[in-house]
Amino acid sequence: MHRLIKIISKYEHVIWDWNGTILNDAEQSLIALNKLLLEHNLDEIKLWDYKSKFCHPLRNFYKDLGFDLEKNDFNELCTAFLLKYHNQREYMKVQKGIMNVIKYIDDSEITQIILSAMNENILIEDVRRLGLINCFEHVLGLNIDDSGSKISRAINFINMNDYALSKTLIIGDTDHDLDVANELSIDIVFLANGHQSFEKLSSIKNKRIIDVIYYT
Repeated sequence: MHRLIKIISKYEHVIWDWNGTILNDAEQSLIALNKLLLEHNLDEIKLWDYKSKFCHPLRNFYKDLGFDLEKNDFNELCTAFLLKYHNQREYMKVQKGIMNVIKYIDDSEITQIILSAMNENILIEDVRRLGLINCFEHVLGLNIDDSGSKISRAINFINMNDYALSKTLIIGDTDHDLDVANELSIDIVFLANGHQSFEKLSSIKNKRIIDVIYYT
């Protein structure tokens, strides 16, 4: 992870994505997804296929998997997936090597926050469960009654805090994190150990992308 730390050292603020970036949950997500696929008489998929197909908007991902969104309400599908996903939470751990990077930042003058589309209460519970709560100045998720999005949450946070955008870096594992980076006009590093494959992330061309890192 020396390559990532070297990049981070050039910035004053780091915004971490949670799922797939800090939290190693791709396999548990696949378990939940395959249960949903079987319930709808669709074929299960393997992890490599999941990582090559996963994309945003999620509606397109579900269509690609074979869900008929004219017959099935998309929001209901997402709710059904989340119920299955949350049943796997106890098995989800921190990505290998990430703890050292978080501790490095925590020992420096660089500020770090978590930004996620997860329910904020559940997010805070998981961050605390994994012993990371004191490493972050802010843990930002969505509220149950929040009609916003990860992007709007990020914009609101930046508008309320004195972050120099040129000194702010986002670290994520999917194309949606790039959407956030583009909206905020900040740089991004992709970590290809989460929900999208190294090949898929490497194929994305955008001036905001500083690096795509796959670590073993």
